[in-house]
Amino acid sequence: MPIFERRETDKTFVELSNGTHLPLEDPAFHEMGEAMKVFLRDVVARHDSTRTA
Repeated sequence: MPIFERRETDKTFVELSNGTHLPLEDPAFHEMGEAMKVFLRDVVARHDSTRTA
């Protein structure tokens, strides 16, 4: 995926089971939700660490 590879930042590629361009059915929908939770927790943790540093 050229656009994914061009981004020079930390990133994680998550391939969803049975998830095409619009993952609305399980298990893809559940997997997408879990991946988003991990991402948002990481964003909050990085934000909190910069505030206390």
